[in-house]
Formats: sequence, C-alpha cells, structure tokens
Amino acid sequence: MRSTVFLSLVATAACSDIEVIWRHAKSSGQNSLSVFNGTDLIAQSCSSFIPGNPSIDFSDLDPNGFGNFSIGDDKFLAHSNPEHSGGPTCSKKYNAEAAVIECSGISWTPSQASIEEDCHDDAEVKAILDFFTSKNRELAEPPKRTRDLGQGHGADLFPRVPPPPPDCSPNYGVNVVGNGNPHQNYFDQQLSETINCQASPSCSVGHEKETSITVEWSADISANGWISAGFSVSKSWTTGNEYTCYGGAYDEVCVWYNTAHTAYTVQNVKSEPCSQSVTYSDPFVMYSPNNNNAGGGYYCVVGTCRSKTDSYWDKSGPAGGPP
Repeated sequence: MRSTVFLSLVATAACSDIEVIWRHAKSSGQNSLSVFNGTDLIAQSCSSFIPGNPSIDFSDLDPNGFGNFSIGDDKFLAHSNPEHSGGPTCSKKYNAEAAVIECSGISWTPSQASIEEDCHDDAEVKAILDFFTSKNRELAEPPKRTRDLGQGHGADLFPRVPPPPPDCSPNYGVNVVGNGNPHQNYFDQQLSETINCQASPSCSVGHEKETSITVEWSADISANGWISAGFSVSKSWTTGNEYTCYGGAYDEVCVWYNTAHTAYTVQNVKSEPCSQSVTYSDPFVMYSPNNNNAGGGYYCVVGTCRSKTDSYWDKSGPAGGPP
C-alpha cells in the first residue's frame, strides 16, 4: 500500500543543482518522479508530475524516456547535451521492462512537498529500476579464479626411494561457509560501439556493432577451484549480440549487458592424507553467473556511454540466491 510523507520545506532561494529521476514500468504503466538535493530526497510523486510553484512535469515522455519535460512554463528536451536540451543534462537507461531518466542542472524552489512511497508494485521491475539508478558501481578488475596447484607442494623436492612411500600429495578443494550468505551482484559491460545520431531524427545500434562476450566466475582471491555451493549458477555465461537500442537527434546511444551473479562465501581447503591434517583459508567471496542469466539482460544507455568492452560491478543487489 502506498504511503505519503509530508515535508515542510521553506526556501528563500532556488535549489540550483537538484537531480530529477523519472522511473517508468512499461507493463503496468506505473511512474514515479523523484527530486534530490544532493543525496536528500526532497519530493516524490507516484506519477510523472510534482505540483508546486513551479511544477515539474515529465508526462510528455514516451515509454523509453524520449521527449520533453517542463519546469513550470519552461520546456526542455530530455537530452544529455545542454546545448540541445535547453540547459539540463539528462541520461537514459531502458530495456523491454522499464525506463529511467536522470536529469541534473535544474533549478527548482520547493515550498510544500510530499514524498509518496511504494510507487511500483512489481518486485522484478522495481529491481530493474533500482539497478538503473544504482550509484554503487566500481570499475571491474581482472578476475581471480583458480591458482596453479601443480602436483602438490614439495613433490619434486623429496625424490622417492625404494620402497615408494604412500602418496602424500596434498588435496585441494573449496567449501561453502555456512549457507554462503548469498547476495545478488551485477557485472555490466558495454557490448557495442557508441553511436552518435548527429542531426538524424533517430538512429540505432544493433548486432552489427556489438560483440558477444563470455563472463566467467571469479573470486576475491585465487580459489582452489569452482563450486556452485548448491545455487543455480554456472561457471560462465555468454551474452549473445541480438539487441538493438535507439536514440534521437544528437544522442549518443549504446548497448549494455547485465550479467547477474550470485555472490557466496567460501574458503579454500587443503588436506594432507599422510598427516591427516586439514587447513582452511580465511573466508572469501566467489561470484558465479546465474543460470540462464536470471535477474540480468540487455539494456540501452543514452547519454552516458563509455567505450566498447568497458565494464563495472554493481554489488548493491538484494540478499538471496538467483531469482
């Protein structure tokens, strides 16, 4: 059930650097419009309109976030280039289920404002909207996987003499710690080149400009091997390159892919059969792609494209195994 928090915001001057975020769920048609002053949420409506003097109106946007919005009597184009937008800077992310626009460089004076909550009913779509607006992103580093374990430490330093001793080579493995404390993490990579629409009314980027990539499991340290820990995950996932994204005049548009992972806590194990000793490493986190990429997929980025194959991790997903 939706709830509303009423705020009394007395301001003598306009907030000169607010950020406005419009979220749209395509299947339900539900919208939300949020206003941030820095990290503080100062207004939110479960629609595309926030009343006030002046009002904020994003109701003229299409389902992918293309079109115009208004601040009072001033109308702007939702565009990443201030020269084309009329002042603000707006970026877009969208896929088949949802769309998000984030606009900055807007002046607005709040007086009486309210915060409506729980604007989106579908949990899966809400997860996509949260992912599109997540600020918890870090550049991806080269993954750590399996170290070279050879034939066992010391195997070549102590030559065998008759009669041969029993094989005392250590065995290496990986154990899950407790229930693994699973969480959803996301590895995102730009699959396509960045296309600039120039003056064309529209343009697209699709498979001819995309590269299919294979994303493999990784870990925070070198692991003795891979285990699923009982989750519906696999060692690798291949993205494919069958998605098309669209932009408008002077937009920069590109295709990104979100490979959803389950992160779970494990530890390396070393057992020595002759001494019957077992040693354990400190716990660390292993990241494995979800089977069938459950919780991930393609999405379009307009205005904040990077370079082809650029990637980052978003580790702010919900607790639990694959959806």
